[in-house]
Amino acid sequence: MFLAKRKMMSFRNLSVVVPVYNAESYILDILKILIRIPNISVILVDDGSSDSTMLIAENFIKEKKLAMWKIVKSDHKGVSNARNIGISKVGTKYVMFVDSDDSLDVESFLRLENYLCDDFDFLSAGIVHSDEFLNNVSRNHKKALILNMIGVKSDFKMNSNNRLSCPGPYSKIFSVDLLLRNEICFPENVQHGEDIIFNALVIKHMENVLFSSESIYLYRENMDSVSKAIKYDVVTNHKNFTINIMNICDYGLGLTPREKKTIELMCKINDNTTLILQNDHSKLMPLRLSGIGWPLVPFNKKVQIILLRLGCKKVIKKLVMFNRNIRVKPQEIAGDRVQRY
Repeated sequence: MFLAKRKMMSFRNLSVVVPVYNAESYILDILKILIRIPNISVILVDDGSSDSTMLIAENFIKEKKLAMWKIVKSDHKGVSNARNIGISKVGTKYVMFVDSDDSLDVESFLRLENYLCDDFDFLSAGIVHSDEFLNNVSRNHKKALILNMIGVKSDFKMNSNNRLSCPGPYSKIFSVDLLLRNEICFPENVQHGEDIIFNALVIKHMENVLFSSESIYLYRENMDSVSKAIKYDVVTNHKNFTINIMNICDYGLGLTPREKKTIELMCKINDNTTLILQNDHSKLMPLRLSGIGWPLVPFNKKVQIILLRLGCKKVIKKLVMFNRNIRVKPQEIAGDRVQRY
């Protein structure tokens, strides 16, 4: 009897924050998925939609009489601002983030239920994990988790099953107390990589982490908008991201000179690729290959460095698009391909 009551009540500990902007084609799908999770709280943050998205959401909530669901309206200030507003409205122990055009594997998600009765700072779910709870995570392990999100190897020998399933906020559940106590939020001066910075702040301040092998998140791959979606100043974003990630790692976790050089190099490789996707004629940021950063760069990035130095922009663009395509597993949501985490 006690176990049945515990199971029934556990999802009351979780809020799902959904940032929404002009998602009328997808919003009903994700609402129908979320309603299948019992006793969950849902916070829809409207980032200034100009289509019928919110009308659809309002009618759905009213029709289903969802007292634990709420809509918060905001001006169009971006996804980070919307997620931060969502965090400020959470009244539960845990929070997770779901984008309005993505989906969840409900059967897998429901198997996380018992975890929500426990105490953890951070839960990462995904098929790359083995089920494990790590307490008193060491400074070097934290640093290795953060560097791995950027694509930088660490000298710390980390179990391959204990890496994050992806660098985004997807398929993760966060302690609200940890976020509020350490004033952790999504940086609004970074348009690309803001999720890595958020995760890095969580990792820096966490004491424990729970890894689950459940694959719960279905990320919609919109191949047609890979280059068109880049609407920010890449160079300014690069500067802000690099400063943020360096500060997180250096203060409290400590970076070696080699790690600093490698982070800078990896950021430039990634952002030069973004510049190429944005415009083949963009002026790229210079890559300095001398120094002690080179040994930590994975092989595929070394190839990309060579291609950048040779000026092979079209080859890089084709490789990026090819890699994005082969990552997608043969699964679909309403005809769209998705990536499972």
